[in-house]
Amino acid sequence: NGERAVLAHRYGYEMLREPIPSNSHLDHVCRNRACVKPVHLDVVTPAEHATRRITTTHCRRGHELSEANTYV
Repeated sequence: NGERAVLAHRYGYEMLREPIPSNSHLDHVCRNRACVKPVHLDVVTPAEHATRRITTTHCRRGHELSEANTYV
């Protein structure tokens, strides 16, 4: 039937804000990947999205990441 699944955060963003360009990602500014609030999302390039993930300062539950409480 030609239909495909759309993730909730992408659907909400496009319904309430604007279309997402096909070559773009949505970044959860709040760092909560389950969040669907369009105001918590930024349209970014794939490169910018990767950079933002690397520079995350808090865990998904909001705790600050530091050398004292993290390891690689």
